[in-house]
Amino acid sequence: IGSYTRGGSVVAVADGNAGNYTFTVVPSSVTVVRRTVYVKADDVSAIYGNEVILSGFRVYTDEGGAAEWSGYAGADQLKVNLSVQSGILVVGNYDISVAPISGGNPNYIVNATADKGVLTVEKRTISITVSDVNVTYGTAELPAVTGSITGGSLVNGDTLGTISAVWSGEAALGTLDASEYVLTDYANLSATLNSAQEGTNYEITFETSTKLTVSPKNVTITFVGWQSADGMVSVDNAVTYNAGAWSPSATVDGTVNGDVVEIAIDDGTEIKNAGTYSRNLYLSGADAGNYVAEVCVVTLYVRPYTKESSVGGTE
Repeated sequence: IGSYTRGGSVVAVADGNAGNYTFTVVPSSVTVVRRTVYVKADDVSAIYGNEVILSGFRVYTDEGGAAEWSGYAGADQLKVNLSVQSGILVVGNYDISVAPISGGNPNYIVNATADKGVLTVEKRTISITVSDVNVTYGTAELPAVTGSITGGSLVNGDTLGTISAVWSGEAALGTLDASEYVLTDYANLSATLNSAQEGTNYEITFETSTKLTVSPKNVTITFVGWQSADGMVSVDNAVTYNAGAWSPSATVDGTVNGDVVEIAIDDGTEIKNAGTYSRNLYLSGADAGNYVAEVCVVTLYVRPYTKESSVGGTE
């Protein structure tokens, strides 16, 4: 850029009459002015939360960006700043601004094209594994769904909020026997994120091979008393020898679903002679596996039989 003086001399004249003339070379001036160019940033994309790299641009000879010009290549390459708005960039599109670096382009007037380059911020992918579920036999509803991030990561201070889901088999949950199951048919799974940013910034996938454990329900064995064959009940757990056959009587409290749970009695030592006898009461029957109870230990004291007699007399 600048003004230059151009001179010269007559080297040869083709006409044979050149000797009849005197030639004078008049110097001329040439002014080189700055070239006006228009710059547009290359479109780029970035994942939400990742570093944004703005590096490429194209140079045009018109503001509309119709005619690309590459004459700046090499040592004369343009020097420009590319930038987008400050702050956390959520999912969406953002204009990329172009500004010349002060003093970096002495031979050019650098402007931005009317059509700006675009930064596209795309969703960040995370995977959530739904936590295993534990319920007690007879429970009719699943507890609130929970989970943890097992793939990808949250950024910008975002945290995992609530997870909601519908399990298609929940209607039958209350009647599932105590056991372990795999829940693979969750539907309508969704998750919220505690985020100060607007927009949906994550693509969420779910791992739902979740283990459901139905645990036995606690019930209580209530001892009623020792019952004789004719229905008599001993409330003090003591009977007299030779008073007949006795067995413990008990009830089970806390069953559901109309289950019938029986009381089983271990054999123990035969109740025959005077003394102290113990029996263990526990749950039995087809539905007993759905329940758990502490073994009830009961004791029966058999008193010696008292026989009255008189001296010299007969019984």
